[in-house]
Amino acid sequence: MRRIVLHRRAVKYLRCMPRDRQAQIVLALEEIAAVQNLGEHPHIKALSGEFTGWFRLRTGV
Repeated sequence: MRRIVLHRRAVKYLRCMPRDRQAQIVLALEEIAAVQNLGEHPHIKALSGEFTGWFRLRTGV
């Protein structure tokens, strides 16, 4: 299982969200922590340019 670390600002932002949205995001993060290859997940895209090596996750689809 992959370890996911959130920036302190991301944690603060997450705490300000409605509880149902918080739960949705936490569930999505737990799901991708279990994925072996991020490229195989349908809602994860690799970023390019300055953010090469980083990924985005689409939630709420």
